[in-house]
Amino acid sequence: MRTRIVWTVIGCASLAFVLGACENGIVQSREVEVRASTNAISDASLPDSGLSWSTFDEYPYEDIGSGLYIRIYEIGGGEQLRVSGTSMKLNPMGIAWIRRDGTETTIKGQEEWDRVREQIAMN
Repeated sequence: MRTRIVWTVIGCASLAFVLGACENGIVQSREVEVRASTNAISDASLPDSGLSWSTFDEYPYEDIGSGLYIRIYEIGGGEQLRVSGTSMKLNPMGIAWIRRDGTETTIKGQEEWDRVREQIAMN
């Protein structure tokens, strides 16, 4: 009986060791995946656009994201801006001007934003 208990304890300890080693490998693997995806995210953002989340601070917004940051900014006349990204610390990944008729224009830089802003002011 004691021998069986000893072997059971040894077996459980061995299993715990193996599971711990596997879990550690999984954690390290996930850390690598997270670092890789973070690099991809920063590459996918609009780093040289001159546009950041604070560019749109003057407009009220509704946060509709779940897992991503997605803000809908009301810019007047039934028109909106949709700004999305994975982090508030990075520049947005996508900016779109949504007009009353539902058509969208993608904004990729400060120059485009200035043109859109002029059109918004005229409406």
